[in-house]
Amino acid sequence: MISSIWEVEKRLTEVVSFYKLDKLFCRGCNKLDYELYLVGGFIRDLIFENKISNELDIVFLLKNNDISVYKEAILKICTDCYEGYNYKLIELDTNRYIYRIVINCEPKVVIDTTYTTDLFQDAIRRDFTINSLYFNIFEKKLIDLTDSLKDIENKILRTYRLESLTEDPLRILRAIRFKNKYNLNIEDNTLRYIQENISSILSLNHVRVKQELFKIFELEFVFRALLDFRLFGISKLFNVESNDDLIEAIKILDLTFEFYKELLIKEYNLEIYQKSKAVSILIMMSLINNEIVQSLLNYVLGENIYQKAKKLIELWNKRDNKKIIIEIFKHKKNYIGFEFIYYNFLLNLKKINNKDYLQTLEKLLQLCRYICQFKKRLLSFDEFKILFNDDKYENYIDYLMELTV
Repeated sequence: MISSIWEVEKRLTEVVSFYKLDKLFCRGCNKLDYELYLVGGFIRDLIFENKISNELDIVFLLKNNDISVYKEAILKICTDCYEGYNYKLIELDTNRYIYRIVINCEPKVVIDTTYTTDLFQDAIRRDFTINSLYFNIFEKKLIDLTDSLKDIENKILRTYRLESLTEDPLRILRAIRFKNKYNLNIEDNTLRYIQENISSILSLNHVRVKQELFKIFELEFVFRALLDFRLFGISKLFNVESNDDLIEAIKILDLTFEFYKELLIKEYNLEIYQKSKAVSILIMMSLINNEIVQSLLNYVLGENIYQKAKKLIELWNKRDNKKIIIEIFKHKKNYIGFEFIYYNFLLNLKKINNKDYLQTLEKLLQLCRYICQFKKRLLSFDEFKILFNDDKYENYIDYLMELTV
């Protein structure tokens, strides 16, 4: 994390030069009077992750409350600095005059613009103080109007104006993502307000909820985010009882999924689900017997997730002996054989002796290698079948057969 204001300003000055922002929006060329600020997630990600994004948010500060200056400035952007590249000007919101400028260079530059007549009012309408830092593009100065730098230094997630959370309740879910992505502590008043107004998320469009949930499910440690669903009162809101087994299953998925994914790609050139889909399937499998919650998850996460979870459970419950596994590996596609073991294995962790866990997991991943070799025709079916009679795997397969959902 970048901790020095000087270093942040230095890096942002380099960004302005790299993306030619002071030339793209040239006050001298346009003979217009305004200030120009880089704001929001771009600065946040630069500070926390030292990450340079190609998506930027820019705010025009109009000195004379004359919106015509803003509209004229947008129409007169000086694209000569991007000579040889096409660009598009898209009107995202007619009522609020939000525009998007897309410059088809390499990498593509996406700039969203809006305006304000009062920079402080613009700052306090934003969701969290970590997103309320401004950088003056012309003067090359960092502006902090809401003690954002203090919150960043102390790793605090805070809302300056609490009502902004219920004005757009999706910000409550965003709080979970930011808290866990940047390892922050949520400020007491912000947490209390969220807990008292948690029912406001019921008004959200399910598509927006799904998009935000999938961002949460791509985090490094999703299980911590699920604990915050409990902390915020979301679990109670939907009458979902405390499910420590699910939390533990997601925790182990956090620890193993990237290894499993990289193994398949590196050794066998096989792609696998994004983590968000894997988490969704595991959650659906765990809560599929709760009709109310299952209906909600089906609505938010999608019918395909429900059908996948249902199929994996059905296969697991239908097994009679080792031949069932062999037949699944022999005939099914899309990793269904490995998946039905892997996901159910995670859901049945409570039945696995902790002393044997790592050894059992290691054998599971070894079995994955053999499955991949078989799928890639590196092993004949007869050779593959023999593996299940090997003393090395006999007890392991029997052990898996004893587990139930």
